[in-house]
Amino acid sequence: MNILHFYKTSIYESFGGVEKFIDELTLNTKNYGVNNTIIALTPKNINSFKEYNGVKVYFCKTNIDYASTPMSISAFKIFKEVIKDIDLIHYHFPYPFSDIINLVSANNKKYIITYHSDIVKQKKLLLIYKPLMKNFLDGAEKIVATSQNYLESSSVLRKYRSKVDIIPCGLTNDLIYFNKDKASEKIIKRKYGEKYFFFVGRLVYYKGIDFLIDAAKLNNYSLVIAGKGNYFKDINKEIKKHNLKHVHLIGEISKNEKYNLMSNCYSFIFPSNQRSEAFGLSLLEASMFSKPLISCEIGTGTTFINKNNETGLVIKPNDSTAINSSMKYLWDNESISKKFGENSYKRYEELFTAKKMSESYIRLYKSIINI
Repeated sequence: MNILHFYKTSIYESFGGVEKFIDELTLNTKNYGVNNTIIALTPKNINSFKEYNGVKVYFCKTNIDYASTPMSISAFKIFKEVIKDIDLIHYHFPYPFSDIINLVSANNKKYIITYHSDIVKQKKLLLIYKPLMKNFLDGAEKIVATSQNYLESSSVLRKYRSKVDIIPCGLTNDLIYFNKDKASEKIIKRKYGEKYFFFVGRLVYYKGIDFLIDAAKLNNYSLVIAGKGNYFKDINKEIKKHNLKHVHLIGEISKNEKYNLMSNCYSFIFPSNQRSEAFGLSLLEASMFSKPLISCEIGTGTTFINKNNETGLVIKPNDSTAINSSMKYLWDNESISKKFGENSYKRYEELFTAKKMSESYIRLYKSIINI
């Protein structure tokens, strides 16, 4: 099978949830005989082609980027050439340029859409985009939701219930390749203490970090926040303003640094407060490390991963008092926290491995291509 993935960025230039998802899917389905190709846009002023671990990647230079939607003139030509040998196109929603390129290319290739998130922020532009979006969703052979939670809470997805499949995101458990660094562990404990809460992710509007900082004003628990984004400066300013010496904003970190911090943390906290956080792959990473979880009920996959009072605590969003209370509960109840952590790993193994995800997509691909 020859499958084409089309999205605005790739894991090779941008680290986000959708990029990570595409990376996991392409690397794992190739073991089942799938030839994967990715077309992604790049801010670099050049078109290029590379191959990574057997996955072909075409980079199309961005000509305009408006409302988080990069667009490329050269993508039309590259797309038209690539799809000649493609059996099925796999789009990733939302990315309105996908709708445009699919319509303008007037190709007869079947396609599926993984529906990662509703359009949350660009509500005014959504009114203009709706007819194009409807045409795009109508034409899909199948639409994949990443959790039952998201299907039930999305007014858009519910309209297409008859052709929606549920396939949870999955991650490869690569901890067998992770060498826990004793030297790093000593440094971490010296800097942050024997017990600390940990967050890693993009520091953007829907992560709820401002409420996490407000919660930190109510306690003295060591908290490590890793990541970059346009909220970094505001967060740093607030930490300094209130002299929150127990809050450590450490910026972007490597995968090995992330794993060392995840391995040594007491609990993973994920205060995302808007539906833009459709799943939460960082929660899965924490589950692989058997960590108790804290997340918010926003009607998305975060609550599919984190089951309240089973794998951790689920609280209402936008509530710093609730965040503080959940942190205190886990901090004061180590035996319960340990049990939550054990359960989070079991749930990962049962539902969220890359193998399970890939096998589900293989079955879907075959059913559409009629192999």
